[in-house]
Amino acid sequence: MAGHRRTHAILASAVLAAAFLGGCSRPEAHFPTAASTRPAPEPSLGFRPGEVQRVPDPRTLLSAGLRKEMRFAADEDSECRQDEASTYIDRWTCYLYTPHRRTWDKDLTALGIELHHPAMTENATAYATEMFADMKKYRNTGAWDPVPVGDEGLQSPLDRSLGQSDVFFRARNVTVLVSTAPGDQHKADTRAAELRRRAWRVASELARSIARLAG
Repeated sequence: MAGHRRTHAILASAVLAAAFLGGCSRPEAHFPTAASTRPAPEPSLGFRPGEVQRVPDPRTLLSAGLRKEMRFAADEDSECRQDEASTYIDRWTCYLYTPHRRTWDKDLTALGIELHHPAMTENATAYATEMFADMKKYRNTGAWDPVPVGDEGLQSPLDRSLGQSDVFFRARNVTVLVSTAPGDQHKADTRAAELRRRAWRVASELARSIARLAG
């Protein structure tokens, strides 16, 4: 259980780091502001093309197959919440646990999704691009590897010591950080590659869904 808490702390800091850092001809995503979406989320509500109904649950951006495979809804500690990170940013943060059937271990998938609005003289996509560049420089746990996800994407190198994997990308005026970590740090060496693939798969599905929203 102590390892579970350490994992949560590691990814909590990783996901929330982007929030504090916080011209494209293609359309931008337009979601309602945090102030207009205060009611508690309902599992049946989610993203629809061009709009978000009430409080969105980012898990609905993932395919039913992936949600079932990762068992994201099988643990009572899994949660998603929305808040207004700043005047120009709305943020969704998720901590999604995948419980093992035979142990107490719970792998963690953390999502940090930020919707950028126009700021001063910048349009929303330009502002998101600037924030993406800042986060790229901010990361202090090693270099990023460029990856083909969203309009621009980065992935952390394989880390067998902690097993944590990060994928950070921008799609139009939305920036997303996906992080995964093992529930048992003693198994980090053997689980690192699997969790890296999981982070990539989750990020890829989110990028496709966000692109459809903006379309």
